[in-house]
Formats: sequence, C-alpha cells, structure tokens
Amino acid sequence: MNVISDLLKTCIPTIIGALIVIIPTAINKRMDIKQKREEQRFQDKQKRYIRLISLLVKVLRTEKNKQSNTEDIDELISLINTINITENLEVVKALNDYVNTWGKKDDHAQNNAYRLLVKSIRKDLSIDDEKDKFPDIGLIEINVKQ
Repeated sequence: MNVISDLLKTCIPTIIGALIVIIPTAINKRMDIKQKREEQRFQDKQKRYIRLISLLVKVLRTEKNKQSNTEDIDELISLINTINITENLEVVKALNDYVNTWGKKDDHAQNNAYRLLVKSIRKDLSIDDEKDKFPDIGLIEINVKQ
C-alpha cells in the first residue's frame, strides 16, 4: 500500500505539470483552427456575394440586349440556389424578393428590392452603415463608349 501511495505522490505532480502545459496549448490550437475556419467562411461568403452582383449585372445587361449567355444564366441560378441554402435568412429573403421583380415593368420596385438586397448583404458582411444613409441605388451598369 505504501508503494502505491508513494508512487501516486510522485506521479500526480508530474501529471498535473504536464496537463498545465498540454491543456492551454490544445485550447489555443483549437481556437486557432476555429478562427481560420471562420475567416475562410467569411471570405467564401464575400466572394459569393461579389460574384452574385457581378453576374446580375452581366446577365441582366445581356438580357436587355437580347444576347443571353446560358453559361452565365446557369451560373447565376446555381449561385442563387447556393445562397438560398447557405446564407443569412435576411439575405435569402431580399434576394428572392429581388428575383421576383424580374420581368415586371416597375423599375422603382426593382431598384428598391435591389437596394434592400445590397443592404442585407452589407449587413451580413458586417459593413457598418449609418441608418438611412445608404443610397437609393439600382443595379449599376457601366456603358463604355467605343
């Protein structure tokens, strides 16, 4: 019994000392992995949103000029579906409200829906906007003189 007691007396401080070193290191490593994962998710989300806006401009401009590109339309549909599945509910609602304005004659409603979409994306990306300072914008199209 004394041998076991002596063994425990010598082993317990060693075990506790090892745990004091190992536990904080494991916690820090886990936190670093979590932070990197969150950063990657944020970057992926940001890229999806930027690609969405770029495709909206491209597809709607070509539709206006009757030059449909099925690859762009397919990519836009896929991106909209991905956002509907993976992103913030406010963005999903704003995106679907905007899509529902397509093909209708009310430019004001479409511009308002687009503005709300961009506003919800900015909110989801934690871009600070002072209330009521966000401009009343529609889809931006650049015309290049040739």
